[in-house]
Amino acid sequence: MALVSPEVLSGLARLVRGFAGLELPAWVVESKAGARMTALSLDGPGYLSLVESGRGASELGRLVEALRVGETRFFRHKGQLDAVLEVVAPRWREAGTQRPKVWSAGCATGEEPYTLAMVLARALPAPAYRASILATDVSEEALATASRRRYPAEALAHVPPPFLDSFVVSEGEAEVRREIAGAVRFERHNLASAPPGRGFHLVFCRNVLIYFEPEERRRALERIVDALAPGGALFLGYSETLRDVAGLAPVQVGAHTLWLRSGGEPPSSRDVPRDAPASVPRSLARPSAPVAAPRTSRTVRASAASALSRELSEALKSEGLEVLTVELDAAELLDDDAAVVLRRAGAAARASGVDLRLVAGREVTLRWLRRHGLGGGAP
Repeated sequence: MALVSPEVLSGLARLVRGFAGLELPAWVVESKAGARMTALSLDGPGYLSLVESGRGASELGRLVEALRVGETRFFRHKGQLDAVLEVVAPRWREAGTQRPKVWSAGCATGEEPYTLAMVLARALPAPAYRASILATDVSEEALATASRRRYPAEALAHVPPPFLDSFVVSEGEAEVRREIAGAVRFERHNLASAPPGRGFHLVFCRNVLIYFEPEERRRALERIVDALAPGGALFLGYSETLRDVAGLAPVQVGAHTLWLRSGGEPPSSRDVPRDAPASVPRSLARPSAPVAAPRTSRTVRASAASALSRELSEALKSEGLEVLTVELDAAELLDDDAAVVLRRAGAAARASGVDLRLVAGREVTLRWLRRHGLGGGAP
């Protein structure tokens, strides 16, 4: 793999950000871009010049394709699917919503939208109900795979037995039945652009926004909110949390968070599964209001993982630093990368004799801390 200089990495990151709105860790860009350079027998400056030129548009597309994070499988997120079956679909029945519109944003190779089609076909049987699912992704290659409806038979390993009849298995290959696939329409779409429609009753957008730079993430979320019908539901990835997004309200459903657009009634207490866990202990909470800080302290407001890493590194270099506080409630979105950054910062702080304090008062932030084993104090 070719070595990539910081200058070339910065240029490539800028182009990827402008083309697809993605902000990825430098090591990811270096790995994928290095492989492309080796394949094309180009050094870093030569590859950057190619991608920046008019004739390099197709190569930029290939680079974004290589950078795309497309890990997926059937019935991957059972807890959220249970929430669709136990909360969302019953509310549609009560409201008389016979033609619910669903958007699977960042659908990769199609396992998620096909799973939603199977679940909704069981929860809302035809002919009384007929859900339509729009599945979008920036990758033409992934969409081509999804449209074929065919997967290795091993892909059924996580499919619950009641849903296995949604496939035809032959010669080591599993094909999604036409009556299931008929509910799904695939379309190329970039979340950095205008939404592909309006009036969606349900949107799944899992682990896509974490790769957007903060400002583009905010705009993408505004587009998603705009695409939701009043009372429409949004599911994000388990490690994703939002902060004060206009038009969205969090509702806890079991161990998962469902985001509702204003204008519809939130699920009542009878909608929440009986095994819903108790609230995160308040002992994990720290006051979110600023307190008087000693002279040798610094405070960092949490942001995207890459920026947070830089800010913490700079803060830890401060001479005579005793206390470093991270205000987690300030983050618009917390993800797995942010947890990794905080763990590394915790180790560096301990080695330097610095007290690293994670300040959080919002329930959604506390749940994220608990999920990542960052309950309080230094990680």
